[in-house]
Amino acid sequence: MLSELRTDMVQRAVNDMAASGFKKSTMNQRFQMFDTMMRYAFGIDYILKNPCNGVIINKPEVEEKVVWNESQAKQFDRFLNLSRLKSRDS
Repeated sequence: MLSELRTDMVQRAVNDMAASGFKKSTMNQRFQMFDTMMRYAFGIDYILKNPCNGVIINKPEVEEKVVWNESQAKQFDRFLNLSRLKSRDS
């Protein structure tokens, strides 16, 4: 039942969207649409409290980029140099 919906449930849904890789703009758009419906339900006394109040939409976490260490970079540089030598000899 709609009246049983709580803020922590809406927050969990928003957090799940972030964990699933949704862009913040998409999360905001979907949340605003839902919040509008809940405000309407509150306005006509269908629910006692808007469960969207207090929900925080955080920026989705970005995976840390993997950067080569010095040894890996040198190995790649050697590979490129060998590739250039081979292509010149052909």
